[in-house]
Amino acid sequence: MSDERDDRLETVPITDQISLRVQESVNEVDPAGPEPPPPPAPVEVEAPLEIEPLPPRPPPTPLPPTEAELALRRSRRRRVLLAVFAVVLGAAGFFGFTDVGRAMLPVGMRGQAKTLADDVERRAREATTDAYYTFTDDEGVVHIVDSLEKVPDRYKRRAKRKY
Repeated sequence: MSDERDDRLETVPITDQISLRVQESVNEVDPAGPEPPPPPAPVEVEAPLEIEPLPPRPPPTPLPPTEAELALRRSRRRRVLLAVFAVVLGAAGFFGFTDVGRAMLPVGMRGQAKTLADDVERRAREATTDAYYTFTDDEGVVHIVDSLEKVPDRYKRRAKRKY
């Protein structure tokens, strides 16, 4: 017995096996039998497909922005403008209302900035202070109002501001 074995397996299509069995059966009945069938035609191997490259696509045309995208852009612009405005207002307040800021201004503007700051501070104090006005009418009745505008014109000279 040889050490070399033939481990290869031969595969035969089922139709060829059937044809061979039929031929063997015919040969048993008629040993001369008909002539053997022609050998199977060789299988044609198809040539590998050649793929032709596609031409490059042109870049897609950008779509117009949607209404939501436009609204988002407007909102961003508003926020940026508001931030810039706040920074400018803060800088103006720094230069106008602080001694350090006024010291950084040109000499000619320092007096105007001080006057403006003092006026704004006085008005703010008046607006936030709980003040009221009293006046006495011709019959001797004392009236109390929260604004000088509510005092009739003929009693405005007599009106007194109270805190």
